[in-house]
Parts: sequence; structure tokens; C-alpha cells
Amino acid sequence: MQIKRKKTKVMQVGKLKIGGNNPIIVQSMTKSKLEDLDGIRSEIKELMGSGCELIRIAVPEKRSISYLKQLIDGRIFSVPVVADIQF
Repeated sequence: MQIKRKKTKVMQVGKLKIGGNNPIIVQSMTKSKLEDLDGIRSEIKELMGSGCELIRIAVPEKRSISYLKQLIDGRIFSVPVVADIQF
């Protein structure tokens, strides 16, 4: 069975190119609250080990931004992290 891909624009996130004729990437979203930085870091490492190429993190409210900054400043991972802003 062949699935016809929709024509999409190419976007770049870090070193990844998404859309167009680029390969489909594996992405996932963390479950831990952003305030739990150790839990988030652990999830990111696990997702990377599973082949995840892009990771989304929920940012449910403005006060969560400071935790996101801490996570990015202490960056220990090699995949792009995208903020899923929900406020």
C-alpha cells in the first residue's frame, strides 16, 4: 500500500528539515511537568535512546518558561526541543 504524501513547505528545526520531500521524523512529547527538570531530562534521554529525533515539551503557563530556560541552558541532549506553548 502506498500513501500519497501531502505537499508541504520545508521547515528547519535545529539541523532537522521537516516537510517537503524530507524523510518523516520520529517525534514525541514528554509527560513530566516542566518543573521536574530531572524527570524531563530522564525522559529526553530515554526518547533519544528510542530513536526520537524531535522532542516537544508542554509549557502550560508563563511561569513555566523559567524552567524551560534552565533545561535549555543545561542542555545535555543532541535533538531539538520544541516548546508546546499552551497559554
